[in-house]
Amino acid sequence: MSKRSFEYTGEELKMAEKKFKRSCEHIVLLNQRLDDLQVRYDKSKADDRRSFRYPLRLKIAVVDGVRNMYYEYALREAQKVAEIQGKLHGYQVVIVDDESGDESVGDTA
Repeated sequence: MSKRSFEYTGEELKMAEKKFKRSCEHIVLLNQRLDDLQVRYDKSKADDRRSFRYPLRLKIAVVDGVRNMYYEYALREAQKVAEIQGKLHGYQVVIVDDESGDESVGDTA
């Protein structure tokens, strides 16, 4: 592999790792937001405040959907990082998706 190709792959690895880390940070923030919304929803349900429950339910659904999309994006970036590391270092990395039990393997081709 030429030196230029190695540098490009190294830069690509840094970018993929940065994107993965940032998406994980967003997932943490969205989880906190979901927890806050759930507390507000539970309080409005306990107080029988129906006018507050519906908008909160919608917000919970939207934030949950956004979080799921970030999760899928983070998984794709993790797979990309594993693939690039495999190419750089010549080994395979297995990514385990805890929610579905699926496994993805980075290629070493």
